[in-house]
Amino acid sequence: METSRGEFPNESSGNVLVRALRKWLLHRSHVVAVDSLSKNFRVIHLEGDDLQSLEWIPGHQIQITTGAGLMGRTYTPINWDRHRGRTSILVYLHGNGPGSTWARTVRSGSSHDFLGPTRPLNVTLDEPLNLFGDETAFGLGLALRNAASADLVPRFVFEVSDLQESQHVLESFGLCDAVLIKRTEGDDHLTGAASRIFDHSTAIHQIILSGNARSIQQIKKLKSAKADGISRVIVKPYWSPGKTGMS
Repeated sequence: METSRGEFPNESSGNVLVRALRKWLLHRSHVVAVDSLSKNFRVIHLEGDDLQSLEWIPGHQIQITTGAGLMGRTYTPINWDRHRGRTSILVYLHGNGPGSTWARTVRSGSSHDFLGPTRPLNVTLDEPLNLFGDETAFGLGLALRNAASADLVPRFVFEVSDLQESQHVLESFGLCDAVLIKRTEGDDHLTGAASRIFDHSTAIHQIILSGNARSIQQIKKLKSAKADGISRVIVKPYWSPGKTGMS
């Protein structure tokens, strides 16, 4: 799940062109089920005829309208069933921003437009991959894990606030081997996280750094002496302390 923020085109009164563009760019969906996995995690299932005609690749994102206005939030679906026209997103209730408020209150039957899928990451599942992130990156991790072959399973390192809750959520999807590191106030935990991410006991060709922008900056500082042999480091921050979202 991501807590990124964006705005859809303004639909000013009488602007036929903008209304036509919105109709052309946005897709319709409706919520068919909402599963509460724990205090801070929900799975929202969406269906719509438009999903049957759209191509989605693991890691691709969609931007969903989350209220009466034009505000949208960006999420990474954990799966995509074109035959049924159905997708699911795992949402972390992160603070009191518009995305978390929507996820707490959304109910089956509500309709939402969305934009996408879009490709924010240049990732290949044909090479060894390590992913660093936090609770907001669980959706990306599950999408990559579901699509990976048995001999190229990605390695996941997540910084989290609640070890027990995070383990429960990931294991409910069958992801039982992620490394979970408890977040500390002074970010001292990131030294250990960097050692796990850049561990050369197995071949690493590409690394994704996602989640908290501040944590990503710290990890990048710690990686310089450990990055030999890594062909690609992909950076995708989803949020930053003091901000409601990042595109």
